[in-house]
Amino acid sequence: MNFKSDPTSITGIEPLVQEVFEKYDISHDYFGNVLVALTEAMNNAIRQCIRSL
Repeated sequence: MNFKSDPTSITGIEPLVQEVFEKYDISHDYFGNVLVALTEAMNNAIRQCIRSL
C-alpha cells in the first residue's frame, strides 16, 4: 500500500481499514480505535516528510 505525502490522501485510510476488517472478520468494536491510530500515524508521517524537505 502506498499513500502520497499529502494530507488529502488520508481519506484513503477508512476504506482500507473497512476492507481489512471485513476480510479478517474483525469486530467493528475496534474500528474507531484502529482508524484513529492509523490516521494519526499517517498525519505524523506526512508532517515528518514535509519537515525534511
